[in-house]
Amino acid sequence: MLLLSAWIVGCSSGSSSSGPTSVPATPAAATTTAAGGDAVPEYKPSTVTSSEHVGGAGKTVLTSPDSAEKVTAFYENALQSGGWQVEKTTKSGDTVEYKAIKGTAAVEIEIRSAGAGASITVKVIQ
Repeated sequence: MLLLSAWIVGCSSGSSSSGPTSVPATPAAATTTAAGGDAVPEYKPSTVTSSEHVGGAGKTVLTSPDSAEKVTAFYENALQSGGWQVEKTTKSGDTVEYKAIKGTAAVEIEIRSAGAGASITVKVIQ
């Protein structure tokens, strides 16, 4: 559930976009800024498959050729090192969900196995 991703950058009230958007295949290092200025790293390599934004909230769905285990390890580290307080971690089958807060921002990240890769959903809730 805790997937902060490319959907926050450039958000404006009532705007939305969807459709595949390629994200350069570079090591995980890009960031996304949630309302309030709290940055959350975006997993790389990944491709944005959908992105919706309304006000300070948004949802981005990505796919990665990397395993769900590798993506999960990345987000565990990114949330901890970024100062996010993880309130809940749920592991069920091939899905891991995180809920975390930082200041006034809240994020939900869901990572699940998708064939040989992973599906990543990042939601920012204000």
